[in-house]
Order: sequence, then structure tokens, then C-alpha cells
Amino acid sequence: MRSVIPELEREYADDGIDLDAHRASLAGLLTMGLPSTADVLACLLEAVTLPRFVLLNEWGDAYGSISR
Repeated sequence: MRSVIPELEREYADDGIDLDAHRASLAGLLTMGLPSTADVLACLLEAVTLPRFVLLNEWGDAYGSISR
């Protein structure tokens, strides 16, 4: 997952989207600091490995488990 983030950020940048500005604006609106990418991924991994967690796509179909 960590390796995909830079690629996705480049795609947004290629579309003229300033993610850093949007992140800072959102953090300001929420009056909170920005977590690091590593912290976000750690929380995501913790959530998706919970018992009975099912991640759905936009059609409501379940993705396969990413836990080992």
C-alpha cells in the first residue's frame, strides 16, 4: 500500500490538484494536525484486519482479505 501512495499523489498533481494545500485546509477546518502516511496506513491495516471486517467496492462486492 505504501508504494502506491506516491503514484496516486503524482496522478493528482498531473491533474493540477494541490494535495498539500487541500490536506492543510482540511486539517485546519478540523482543527487537527496531519498524521503521517505511516500512521494512516497503520490505522488502516489495524481496521482491515479486525474480525469480520469486509471492505466493499463501489458495487457492494467484497474485496479479498489482505491479511496473512
